[in-house]
Order: sequence, then C-alpha cells, then structure tokens
Amino acid sequence: MLQTATWLVDFLGMALALWLAAYLFSRGFRSAVSRWAGLILFLIACAFLIGLYQLDQPTAALAGWWAAVATVALLAWYGLTYQFLTPSMRRRVRWMAWTVYGLGFIKIVVLVAASAGSQISGPNNFNIVPYSPGLFGIGDVLFLLTAAIGTLTNFRLGSRTGYGPHFQPLWLASVLGALAVAYGIVAVVVGPELPRVVQDGLLVAAISLCGYAIARYQAFVERRTTLRDLPVSGLTVFGLSALYGWLGWQEGLRPFQVALVVALAILSHAAYDLVRDLLDRVLHQHESVFRRRLRGLARDVGSEEDLPTHLLAGLETLVHLLGATGACVAVRRDAAFVVTASLQSLPVGTQFDAAEADFKELSAAGPGLADRVDWLAPAWVGDQQVAVIALARRANRGQYSEADLDLLVDMSDWVGRLVAGEVRQQARRADLLNLAQAVQTGEDELQAQAQNLLTTLEAQPDRSFARQVEYALQRLTDYTALGQSPLVEQLHLSGANHIERGKVMRQLLLAAIDSLRPPAARPHGVLPREWQAYSILHDAYVEDVPNREIMARLYISEGTFNRQRRKALQAVSRALFETKHAVPAEAQPVPG
Repeated sequence: MLQTATWLVDFLGMALALWLAAYLFSRGFRSAVSRWAGLILFLIACAFLIGLYQLDQPTAALAGWWAAVATVALLAWYGLTYQFLTPSMRRRVRWMAWTVYGLGFIKIVVLVAASAGSQISGPNNFNIVPYSPGLFGIGDVLFLLTAAIGTLTNFRLGSRTGYGPHFQPLWLASVLGALAVAYGIVAVVVGPELPRVVQDGLLVAAISLCGYAIARYQAFVERRTTLRDLPVSGLTVFGLSALYGWLGWQEGLRPFQVALVVALAILSHAAYDLVRDLLDRVLHQHESVFRRRLRGLARDVGSEEDLPTHLLAGLETLVHLLGATGACVAVRRDAAFVVTASLQSLPVGTQFDAAEADFKELSAAGPGLADRVDWLAPAWVGDQQVAVIALARRANRGQYSEADLDLLVDMSDWVGRLVAGEVRQQARRADLLNLAQAVQTGEDELQAQAQNLLTTLEAQPDRSFARQVEYALQRLTDYTALGQSPLVEQLHLSGANHIERGKVMRQLLLAAIDSLRPPAARPHGVLPREWQAYSILHDAYVEDVPNREIMARLYISEGTFNRQRRKALQAVSRALFETKHAVPAEAQPVPG
C-alpha cells in the first residue's frame, strides 16, 4: 500500500514538474526568472523519474545520482531567489552565496564519485535510508541548512525591491521546500527509515505553487501570457499524455516505462510550443524598423531656447508618472551626446561618448552609466539617432514594468520629433531669414506639440482605474458584477438598482470598444494594422474568442498581441476616464 502511494505521488510529481517546466520555458524563455524556474522544475522532474525507476528496479548505484540532481535543483532554487536582489543587496549576501554554491559543488562531486550505499541517501524502494555517521553527513546537513536559510533570506530582502507582492505563492512554495528538506534531515540523521512519500508530497505541493507563481508573474507583470492559458494547456497536455500512458499500460509496459512514455509526450508538446514561438519571433523581427520610420513624422520647432524648456516640462511629468528619481535628455552633437535638459540627473552640458548611448532599441545602461542611469531610450529620426532619454532608478528601488517602459518609448518618439524639428528650424532660419511668417508658423507648431505631449502624459488614468476597466471587460455579461463595480461610482452612473447600473456600465464598455473600430466595413482575410486594436478587444471580450485564435487570425506573435492589447485597453480606459463628468444621455437607464 505504501509503495503504491509512493509510486502515485512520484508519478504525479514527475508529470506536473515536467509540464510546468516546459510550459514556463516555452511561454517566457526570454525572461531570466522563467528560465531559472524552468530549470528547477526540470531537475525536480528528473529526480522523481529516478525515484520511479528505483521503485521499479531498486538499484543502489542510482541513489547518488538522485541526490546529485536534488542538490542541483536546490542550488537552482537559491539562484532564482538571488535574482530578486539589487546589486547592493547581492554584495551584502555574496558570502552566503559562495558558501551555498561551494558546499553544493563539493557535495555533488562526492556523490558522483563515491559508491552509493553506505553513506549516500536516496530513494531506496519507498523509504529514506539514514546516513552512517561521518564527515559527509555533517557536511550535507550544513549545506541543506545553509541553502534553506539563504533562500528565505533572499525572499526577505527581495520583498523590498518590488518582487514581494508578485511572488507570495513562491514564498509559500519555498517554505514547503524547506519543510521537505527538514524532513529529509530528520530521516537521514535521526532515523529509523522513514517513508519518503511525505517528503515527495511536500515537493509536489511546492512545485505546484512555484509554477503558479511564475505563471502569475508572466501574466500580470511581464504580460507574456494569461492565467486562463495555464489550465487550458494543463488539461490538453495531461489529457493527451494520460491517453498515451493508458495505451502503454494496455500494451503491458512496466510502470516505469509508462512514466517514461508520459514524460516523452509532455516534452514533445512543449517542443512544439517553443518552435512555434521562435518562428513567430523571426516572422516579426522587422517591426522595430517600421516603428522607427513612423518617427519621421515630425513638425517644426521654434526658437532654440524653447527646446530645453519643453523637454524639461516633459521630463517632470514622466518622472512623476513613473516614480523615478530623475531623468535627462541628451542631444547628439557630432560624435558625442550632450545633456540638454535634466531633472535631478546628469548636469546640463555633460557629455558622454556615442558608444555609450547608441542603441537601436530601449536598452539597459552600460557600465559607464549604470551607477546613475537604469534605462536608455533612443530617439530616432529616419535612420539617424538624434537624442537619448536617460532614466534613473525608481524611488522605491523597484523594477520598471513593461507598461512603464512603453511610456518611456512613447516619450522618446516625441523627443525625436522635437529635436528633429529644432534642427530643421535652425537651418530654415539660417537660409530663409526673410520668411518671418514661416518661423512664426514653426513656433506655433512647437507650442501645439509641446501641449499635446504634456496633455498625453498628464491625462493618463491611474493604474487602478485601468485594472478596474479590464476587470469589468472580463465580466461583460455579468450585470451583477458590473453594477457592483467601483467604476459605477467613479463614472457617476445612476439606475434603479445594481442590475440597471450594470446594464449602463455594459453599454459604456461596448461604446468604448466600438470607438476603436475604423469607419469602413470590416474587411475579409488578414486584417490591416488599424483593425488590430478593435479586433483584439471585441473578439476577446465580446465574442469570447481565445487569445491563440485571435493571434492566428491577425498573423501576429504573442509579444505583438500583448503590446497591442495593452495599448487598446489603455485607449478604452482613457475613453471611459473622459466620461467621468459627461455620461452620454443614451447610456442612462429608462425610468421605471
């Protein structure tokens, strides 16, 4: 009975860890956090697979390999939490990191080189074998305690950097993992032989919470997927894998062979998802080129003294919205960049080489500026970089989200237009001094552009309002939820009861989505770019079409889909935000 329970728990843990590892890596292989989590789960899946083989054919020689794989997984878990720390925090706990990695490396070398049996603990049928007293046992206990304490310490320090709210489930998973380690220490040091089904059960719970935490981070912070994709993928993969396993069982395969068939089925589906994502990325690699061409739509700028003034006004609004400690704009002058406008950042007139700021896309600051700048956003006009925005770290030392960086890129587009306009206006004044009216026209256009820039940055609804709009769109058919939404009070909606107010709320949401629709009839076949924002929101929330199907219809990658969806939600939120004091008459409920 105990052996059957152990086999079932190990089989579930192997399948769950392998699927989560493949899912997280295929959805977010460009994210360091996702790569670390995928490595951890893959190693744990390998440990469970070795445990299943031991149950099928007990072999003492594999005990050392099982312990080595488990040790690497524990080191990877510590490495994941180490990513949450800022550079200054890493310097403070670097001694602990070197201790954990050094003890782990020594343990792995001993495990691989030594003979499995007398002093190496691992899966032996369904029990955990105690250690023989010795130096290896003392060192192993010291390593396990150091790794567990170091991991929990990284979590405590990482909560100050902005990761804490997103990784509460991962904290609980680490606690469960520490309990599994503690159970193993008690079993191997105190004895007698204890069933490992308890330890394996704690690990299954830990990897479940770990996978959910990283998937939640991908959905809500990195915007690489949605939480609804997680259960759909799980049901699909596990359903097909269970079918393969059942067919193998019917053909008379041994339990370990059935587990191996399931593992291969999960890996094959994960490989398909990864290859599809890579092909989408190659297909849309030229989007940045098209984006830079749009920056050529610039207007004339007025006097030379106006440019720093308007740039500084834009920087003040940008720093306020992002909660940054400072920012500055540097304009290209020959082979260097010169700071033209600065707000609590590099002094005006500071020069740095073009090599430190010559980027095609948004990039992290290089070594020469890393102590004063976090991000550099280039401003392009055609195929020439004319300026760069340098953004310092956040006041709360947290990380900038993708939405924050999108706003920074929008600001760089405006800066490119302003700087290019200023350059053209200087040449026009030098060559056409007799055309005073043309100069005045350029100054008027500069004032209009500067006002539009400030209005765009200041009129953004706050994040909580945008989240409430997205929450309401997800419940578009639920009048009760819509009527009880905080948006009802914020938009000053009236009605006889919450159902009537929910109907009014639905009409406003539908009208806001419909405002994104181009005037012409919806074309057949592949939709043009101007139809993408409307199609994404309408199909997802009104027609309830899955995201994957929408991406297939529009022939866009997952990253492009997420960016277009985020911009469309911002547009709908702003449309509703502007109706706070002007709700259309047709949206009011009918009396009685």
